[in-house]
Amino acid sequence: MAVSFKQFSFSILVGWSSFQSSLYFFSRGRASWYTARVDCRQRGADLVIISSLQEQVYLSRQRYYTAWIGLTDRETEGVWKWVDETPLTVGYWMQSQPDNWRGREDCAHLHRYRRRWNVEDCNEHLSWICEMKV
Repeated sequence: MAVSFKQFSFSILVGWSSFQSSLYFFSRGRASWYTARVDCRQRGADLVIISSLQEQVYLSRQRYYTAWIGLTDRETEGVWKWVDETPLTVGYWMQSQPDNWRGREDCAHLHRYRRRWNVEDCNEHLSWICEMKV
């Protein structure tokens, strides 16, 4: 069955919100960072890369839950990279973060109350934010 461009565009937009040149999907469920990333990729997106203060403010105003973002130091402790392999240049960390508490925190999330980034064990189950560049 062929899908017209109009139908395809509408199906992508359902459940997504837009800001600047990206579309965002805010999950309702919870999953590990790894599973969250798979879900985003299945949607034709990836975990969000926060590249400006404006984007940080926009996303922090949308969330009612703590949510995974596409930032990790899994490969090398203390070397933070986005899911597209670009290095972190500007961060919006909570005070005293990243701390790698108990040596197990390698994935970043947007904290629901503080509206800043925190680190967590990648196997914890949190909500997540997908981003699709348009």
